[in-house]
Amino acid sequence: MRRIFDFECPDCGNTFEELIDDKIRKIPCTEAGCSGKAVRQLSAPRIDWKRMGLDPGFPSASDRWAKAARKHHATDQGSMRQGKRPNLSMY
Repeated sequence: MRRIFDFECPDCGNTFEELIDDKIRKIPCTEAGCSGKAVRQLSAPRIDWKRMGLDPGFPSASDRWAKAARKHHATDQGSMRQGKRPNLSMY
């Protein structure tokens, strides 16, 4: 599988990105006049704030479900006080 990785050349200090296979660890440096081998660097993973529920403007799926369950439970309690049967379709 091909991915984008960061590389740094130890000879000239050039840093760059390349789309390559997972197994490749060293590639030729892209700097003009440098004949060094650039080494793949560790980089931070991408964090998707919206999907993880860390962005307050975008609640996660579990937060949305919990909110819907609370609302559903509250309406069932009101129905039961009026003598009606609870709606169990959500469960």
